[in-house]
Amino acid sequence: LINKYSGMAIDVFENLTGNGTKIQQWKDGNTNTQETEAQKFRLLPTDLPYASMELVNGIYEMQASTSRKLLHAADWTDGSKAHLWESVENNPLQKMRFERQNDGTYKITVLATGYALTNPYSYVNGTGLQFTSWIDGDHQKWYVVDRGDGFVKLINKYSGLAIDISENGSANGTKTQQWKDENVSAQDFRLIPA
Repeated sequence: LINKYSGMAIDVFENLTGNGTKIQQWKDGNTNTQETEAQKFRLLPTDLPYASMELVNGIYEMQASTSRKLLHAADWTDGSKAHLWESVENNPLQKMRFERQNDGTYKITVLATGYALTNPYSYVNGTGLQFTSWIDGDHQKWYVVDRGDGFVKLINKYSGLAIDISENGSANGTKTQQWKDENVSAQDFRLIPA
């Protein structure tokens, strides 16, 4: 972050990490493509919902609004891809357990494996979602927001991005990703009690 008037960068004094560490202006360390860690910052979303809608803890199928296909774990392993698949009767890889957390978000796990729907620590549009072991991180917590007409959108607490169906596709195996919340049908889901 460069000051408009001085041309100097915001800098953490000696790249210290303790509470009360001095923040200062300093010559931009990026002048010769040599970035300094003391001048790198992550900008976090500030427009996250304060809480989710009230949803009964339980088992749901997550049906995409356009294709009517279900969110599905690609396989039984830790790190399995999240994608769309046609409904298969009694398929435990398509049934998701929603559990409200103390911060108003939801933990969403595959019924068959217990792995949690996860954003792999990314702020990037198009990052594929996966199912991984639960570690109680913000990247595994989701705000469930009412979109009306029986649909919801799900916003990741870590990134502030919405669950999105890549190119609003309908083929089996279509990637489920995160994308900027744009209130479009590719981000709408119906939660069907299972």
